[in-house]
Amino acid sequence: MLTNHTEWDFEACHPTILAGKATGYGMEAATLRFYIANRAAVRRNIANDTGAALKAVKTAFNAVMYGAKVTPYERGSLLMTLGQSGYDALTNHDLFRAIVSEMEDIKTELFAEFSQKRGIKNPLGKLKPYNEIKNKNSAVSHIVQGFEAYMLDTVICALTQKREKMLQK
Repeated sequence: MLTNHTEWDFEACHPTILAGKATGYGMEAATLRFYIANRAAVRRNIANDTGAALKAVKTAFNAVMYGAKVTPYERGSLLMTLGQSGYDALTNHDLFRAIVSEMEDIKTELFAEFSQKRGIKNPLGKLKPYNEIKNKNSAVSHIVQGFEAYMLDTVICALTQKREKMLQK
């Protein structure tokens, strides 16, 4: 269906955006940066340390990134995603907790930076009214997705310009 089209995917895009924003907020985010550089090994080590399945560890990181609460009490929490034994194992793992803590600190700053009177405006200027935002994490997802879309737009524009120059030769 999409013959002669290209699919683009930025590796570790959203964690990398968070780490980049951390720098702007004066945060080191060393543990998050370590995770980005060594995702497969970090996930494997946490799985080995906790007895959790590798897929569950990846799911946990993604769930936290996109808004799951690291609490056993709320709907949409990590407990609901992993079950009791997976939840207990991961939330007691020092490296997992450190990465989650850094992400939460960065998310708090992002929320504050992009909050406006009527809602959250992402880097592309798209406003999401507060009545459409479930919680801080859904607002942060809107912001981070705006950064990702901006990056994709930049790549497409650069490639289009390069292609046009090649065609002019």
